[in-house]
Amino acid sequence: YAGQDYTFALTTSGNYDIRLTAKNARVQLIEDSKKSTGGLRYTVTPIDSGTCSITIGNQIDEKRIVSLKMQTFSVINYPVPPIHINRKNSGEIIKTIEDSTQIVCSYPKETGIYENYDVSKWEATVGEKSFSGTGFLLSEELIQYVNQADNEYMHLTVFLTVNKTGHLKSEAIYLIKKD
Repeated sequence: YAGQDYTFALTTSGNYDIRLTAKNARVQLIEDSKKSTGGLRYTVTPIDSGTCSITIGNQIDEKRIVSLKMQTFSVINYPVPPIHINRKNSGEIIKTIEDSTQIVCSYPKETGIYENYDVSKWEATVGEKSFSGTGFLLSEELIQYVNQADNEYMHLTVFLTVNKTGHLKSEAIYLIKKD
């Protein structure tokens, strides 16, 4: 994923000056790996979607690096993180909302994406009525309204703090239905 840090470890036998370079990615040598017997470790962070090429080379002198291996990867952007309320995903039915209900914005564990999102503010519309708040807690006013509503849709927009995925907004729609 674009913006995700990946760690590469390079080991060699012999007296080689190995370098790792990349196109469409930032490369950072992990300094403490210089002291390790397990080889050099690099953090590689793809910059943008498309392709990323990583080249391992042997530096012969100041001007020449002999390419030993090149690998190209497809890079995609993170999907928009889903919103969960009472463990319900967008598109699901909500019967009631408990007091102190939190907005959770995260990817399912099976995706392997472990980014945490902080909610800076949110806006909700239920029927013709609008609500808003800051942080990850829903307002008492919204909770009371949802708990009295029936057969209406709630549209929720969540604004996220700056994060490495670049997503600053996520949206969800729930059907409020008592039975």
